Amino acid sequence: MSNPIPPPPIPSVPKEKPFEPSDPRASQGPYAPSIGAAMSFEAVLDIDRVSGGKMFQGTWLLRDDGTKYVVGYRPVQRFFRFVGKRVTVSGIPYWNSPMVQSISGTHFYITDIALAPGETAWQPEPTGLPPPPRVSTADALRALAHRWVEVEGVLGAWQAGEQRWGRTTLQLADGTTVTVEVLDDYWRSTWEPLVGTKVVVTAQVGREGGTDLNGHTEVRGRMDPDSSR
Repeated sequence: MSNPIPPPPIPSVPKEKPFEPSDPRASQGPYAPSIGAAMSFEAVLDIDRVSGGKMFQGTWLLRDDGTKYVVGYRPVQRFFRFVGKRVTVSGIPYWNSPMVQSISGTHFYITDIALAPGETAWQPEPTGLPPPPRVSTADALRALAHRWVEVEGVLGAWQAGEQRWGRTTLQLADGTTVTVEVLDDYWRSTWEPLVGTKVVVTAQVGREGGTDLNGHTEVRGRMDPDSSR
């Protein structure tokens, strides 16, 4: 049996001043955001594993009812120890002015955060952005709606789409076939040579209860067919 080719490590955050969200209450004038009432709730904190347009790589709070809050436009390093964990947060919701270029939706400025009761901490505490959960079945995907995951499956054929995006498939270990959106350029440069092999794809799970993958996805590495035995 040949040795598996492991996926490349998740790139570390560049050595620069750590990104830190600004307190929206400090903004004044016509560009100031609308501030909501302070609130506390439980949610899962997650961070995009791949950057998108204009280098957006969001830090998010995901509530059980499907509500999503934007915490930051880049990975917030001091929250790495909470990634993928259920947390209790307190803070202030806000909405940016329409005159400010920003992500649509509700933003949330965290003033206090802790692991939710019963949640376990990372051991050891991560010094970089932790990898997302590895999944290979439909049930595991459904349990992680809207979350980032590493999906293991056999890569299928390509179907061209519109506006530089197309679709391919992954066949999971339980026989389920899921779709993955991929940029044309990425497909030709990285994905196409791996058709018919087992790969690990970093992606964001789509709709609630679904198995579609969306977002800015990438092949993380080629897996040997016998590596899981």
